[in-house]
Parts: sequence; C-alpha cells; structure tokens
Amino acid sequence: MTVAVARSPLRSLLAHPVIAVVITLAGLAAGLVAAALLPATHTAEARLAVVSATNNAYTIPGYPLAARELAADYARWVHNRATDGQWLPQGATNVQASPIPDSAVIRVEVEAGTPDEAVAGAAQVADTLVTTVREAHAQHDPEGAYAAWRRQAPAVAAARTAVQQAETVYGRAVAGNTTTAQVRAATTALQNARVRFAELELRQSAAEALYRRLYADTQGVSTLRQIAPAVTVGDPARSAFMRYGLVGAVAGGLLALVCAVLLDRRRARPAAHGASPSSPHVPPTPESTDTVEMVDASTTGRDPASGPVRARESTPPPQTGEHPASTIGRRLGAKSR
Repeated sequence: MTVAVARSPLRSLLAHPVIAVVITLAGLAAGLVAAALLPATHTAEARLAVVSATNNAYTIPGYPLAARELAADYARWVHNRATDGQWLPQGATNVQASPIPDSAVIRVEVEAGTPDEAVAGAAQVADTLVTTVREAHAQHDPEGAYAAWRRQAPAVAAARTAVQQAETVYGRAVAGNTTTAQVRAATTALQNARVRFAELELRQSAAEALYRRLYADTQGVSTLRQIAPAVTVGDPARSAFMRYGLVGAVAGGLLALVCAVLLDRRRARPAAHGASPSSPHVPPTPESTDTVEMVDASTTGRDPASGPVRARESTPPPQTGEHPASTIGRRLGAKSR
C-alpha cells in the first residue's frame, strides 16, 4: 500500500525553488512598479530652540529642565493648531512638531507633494510659532513690569512728600493758636495726601510683585529662536522603493509558500486514491521434508555418548485441497525406501 507523507510548508517551498524564486521576484517587481507610479511625499524640517531672553535665566534653579518642558508645550501647541487647521499651510498634507529628547530643541516637520511646498510650509509654521511666542512673551516680560514700577516711582515719592508736608501743617495747626476751621482744613489735606499716597504705593507694589514673579518665570526669561532653516530631509523616492519593494517581496514569498503547499497536496491526492487494497495474507507452505525433533538422551535413560535420540517424525500438514489418502500413500512410500 502506498502512503503519502505530508510535507511541512517550508519543505514544500524548498522542494519547489523555481516557484519560490519566480513568485517572490514577481512580488518585488510589483512593489517597485507601485512605488514608481504612486505620488511621492516630500518632507521638510525646521528646528527651533528655547533660549534665554535675559542674563538671569540660568540663575533660576532648574531652568534647563524647565526649558525642555517649555519646548514640549510649544510642540503640543503646534500639533493642536495644525489639527484644527489654523496652522496648516497651503499644499501641506501633514504638520508635526516634536521636541528632541534631552534638549530644548523643537523639530517642525511638514509633508507636501513637492519639495518647494514642503519647505515653504515648514518655514511658515516655524515663523508663526516664533511670532506667537514673542507676543506671549511680551505679557510675561519682567522688564515691562520693571518699567511700570519705574514710571510710578516719581509719583509715589511726590505723594510721600505731600503726606509729610500735610502732617507738618496739621501739627502746627493743632499746636498753634489757630481756629477750628484751620484745623479741619489741615486734617482734610492730610487725609487726602495719605489716600493719594496709598493708591500710588499700591500700584507700585503690584508692579513690584509682578516683576518679582516674572523674574523667576521660565516663560518670561525665555524666548524661541530658529536655529536651522527649513530644508528637505530624506529621499522620498528611495524610501518608497525600499518600503514597497519589501512589502511586495514579502507578499510574493507568502504567495509562493501557499502555491507550493497546494501543489504538493494536489500531487499527493492521486497517489492516495490509486493505491490497490492489500491482498489477504497467505501463510507460507511448510516444506515437505519431515521435521526431526531431537530429545536429550539423559531424559530417555540412554547413554549420552550415543548422541541424541530421534523422538518422533512429524509430517507437514497436507496442502489445501489434497486428499487424505494421497497423504497416507506418500508416507508408506517413504517408509519402504
């Protein structure tokens, strides 16, 4: 009976090298053709960095770590504005911004159909981010708060002097030989001078507090600066050929594996159906010679030196279909000889 042994898929593929090579090369060629026909996507990149805006930036404890976090915030800002379409340049298909690990540098990437559109889009996004950060920085600039404090300083000093003068007049009016109306007038002037001084001092104190807060604010002492202009990065044609070629080769290899397995199964099926059923087992015919069974002499009481004793003679069974009389005649003839 013929038994078909099933091969493993890998053995089937190795048993048909021509099929494997041809289909894999066909898949590779299909991937290369698809890479050549599909439109290429060009990427341009611009780099920005969070830098100190004043000399006192590095005197703030933890400023380098805070600058990295600020760069990550700016990158998320770009991503959010590009997602809602506000910062999506014309002709661009994708805008991404990400901070470079362990640094305060931001990478702005723009994808477009042509290199010029990609470069123009990356430059536009970078400029928009720098301008927006500068506008926000104006609200966090400690120098502005200091300038406001300086503008209020003369008025505060004059108000303080007015209070001192009003106190002197009030003291003379109370101590001297003056009328009640003059005392009331001096009292009113002193009160007005003190109210005016309190208002101006409050404004100056607010400007001072704002200056102290912004002086230690990372965003206030930092600004965004472009450190690398927008340029195209990578080779889109080469990457497309490599990507689609690899995908086509892998798909061709899988298809070749399937074809090899199916071909082996198809060949094994006729062999399994064409096998003839096994014939019944026929026991071998014993020889026609008598079988002599030897018995040990010690068991019969004879001298061992005389050799073994022939115990009996056995005759093979008659052949199938042989008459018993013919068997008896053959035995008598053997004895007569």
